[in-house]
Amino acid sequence: MKIYFARDRGVCGRCFGSHLGFTLVEVLISLVILVIILMGLAIVPIMSTQLLSDSIEREKAIQLGVGKLDQLEGFPLNEIEAGSEMQGEFILSWDVSGNNSIGKSVSLDVIWMSLKGPKTISLTRQYASGDQ
Repeated sequence: MKIYFARDRGVCGRCFGSHLGFTLVEVLISLVILVIILMGLAIVPIMSTQLLSDSIEREKAIQLGVGKLDQLEGFPLNEIEAGSEMQGEFILSWDVSGNNSIGKSVSLDVIWMSLKGPKTISLTRQYASGDQ
């Protein structure tokens, strides 16, 4: 009984196929597929970092806006007027409508520059006179 090995191509070359290894084209195609997969995986931490940064900036903007609305609430109703101010990298601007002694509505916009461009958050609060 004779056992044939792959190196015995002269004896039984057709038994093991026409080639014994990978061709250069097969290796290149597998490397391209691997690179595409790795690039997709590399984008995940980058995008999650950007989303985290955007969430932190949005939370700061909301805190500043709510703080300003709370500050305006402490004023007498007739002293609440439109205005704007800058706090760090955030611009706060507010408009007042319903100028009467019964109540007022304040619309506040917080604007800042993020990595993806300018962002805005709008907040609205109703103020009523405490004499009713």
